[in-house]
Amino acid sequence: MYRLILCLLLGMGLQVRAQDTLQLHPDLRLIALGPHTWQHTSNSIIEPWGKVSSNGLIVVDQKEALLFDTPMEDSLTERLLKYLREDWKVQVKAFVPNHWHDDCVAGMDVLQAQGVPVYTLATTNAILRDHQLPQADFTFSERILLRAGNVDVLCRHYGAGHTVDNIVTFVPADRVLFGGCQVKSVHATSLGNTADADLATWPHTIARIQVAHPGIQIVVPGHGGASGQEALDHTLHLLKAH
Repeated sequence: MYRLILCLLLGMGLQVRAQDTLQLHPDLRLIALGPHTWQHTSNSIIEPWGKVSSNGLIVVDQKEALLFDTPMEDSLTERLLKYLREDWKVQVKAFVPNHWHDDCVAGMDVLQAQGVPVYTLATTNAILRDHQLPQADFTFSERILLRAGNVDVLCRHYGAGHTVDNIVTFVPADRVLFGGCQVKSVHATSLGNTADADLATWPHTIARIQVAHPGIQIVVPGHGGASGQEALDHTLHLLKAH
């Protein structure tokens, strides 16, 4: 009954309660962040850290959806896409990864095989090509504005950080920013994987994000729980400490 009511609310564009959670699988859940925005969180084994949770975003309105980042397991990407199509009965109009690492793009080929068009930053696509990974259907040079129903979503590259190509995704209607691995959880004690990071540029990139989006209320990091703008401040603190 709860699922039916939730589907009706989504279909009519009405609000859901923030932090409502849907458990789709022991390793996959959805968390409501606002009327149109959901965080998807999945668990995967990432060595040497063991079991790690990774976040992505879903924006839904008027039977249309946009997906940002995929689970690392193909089976979880398939489950998520099937749930959106069959339970919520929405068309997934586009997929955009935050950057080129597996915790963003691992399920990209699964989505393409099922007809979901993929958009990436041109730099991301070049790196994917260099690593002989699946290619995007469309690329953009700095920013792209997408729409699910009547809800606009801005994806923009503000500079290097966790990787040279990481972008952030902003949903103005819900004041949600998906920072991906560019932004650390307020509970993070380190910068995590910095193998491909630009540590010198990263603080300046975070500062540009803060200036560009002063009204954000919810910040979703690539790993860990969502919070407010303090996640950006905490990321700067970790960078300074590093």
